[in-house]
Amino acid sequence: MRTIRTLKYKLAQEEMLEDISYLEGDGFFEPDAFMTGNPGGYKSRNIVIHMHPKDFIDLIEEGEDLSKEDTVRSLMESDVLFNTLPFISFVHDGMGTATVIAHEGRHRAHYFLSKGITSMPVLFNSESGGGGEAIRWDRQSEIGFEQIRGEWPMVLREQEGLIEKPFPIFDLRNK
Repeated sequence: MRTIRTLKYKLAQEEMLEDISYLEGDGFFEPDAFMTGNPGGYKSRNIVIHMHPKDFIDLIEEGEDLSKEDTVRSLMESDVLFNTLPFISFVHDGMGTATVIAHEGRHRAHYFLSKGITSMPVLFNSESGGGGEAIRWDRQSEIGFEQIRGEWPMVLREQEGLIEKPFPIFDLRNK
């Protein structure tokens, strides 16, 4: 029997399949990279989403390491696949605002952006803290203690708190 969450996810996936470009950056990663951290699995706080590289860059702290940029460029141009996905970890306040607290993948995002790639996979990780509870993605359609209380995040703030983007996942709770 399918849960409401599964149906919502399936509908969202079907809409995305109409424009397959959201998979554009997937080909730069080994298939096993999409399973790191058990995304979407039982009680998992991780889920794989797709973001525009510019949105990813906007949400993270600035930084530059020319040796890393050269390494990423060299690997990508020689068809070496990455074994981990870029990630964003966040906390939320329970009142509609989530804030990025950690990330990895800045240089890959810059490379994608420079090549005109408009979508990249990102491991999206919910952490405890910030006043809200960690989101266990597979539990939100089940009424009970594991469903987050308070407001679902509507905005995602970058680490410095200066830029806000719409939260990339709609409310999965079965209300």
